[in-house]
Amino acid sequence: MPFVKNRLTFHPLQRQSEQCSSLIRIYVLSYTSLIAKSDNWRQNSHPA
Repeated sequence: MPFVKNRLTFHPLQRQSEQCSSLIRIYVLSYTSLIAKSDNWRQNSHPA
């Protein structure tokens, strides 16, 4: 259904939600990398 696809592409709300989801993705990625760094720091400061 190309017509529906085009309508969704040009819809401003759709574009805004796409920006929102990309921001959320960046936030999640940075948060997970932060957790990984803290895990590495914990392992380095307390060697098993």
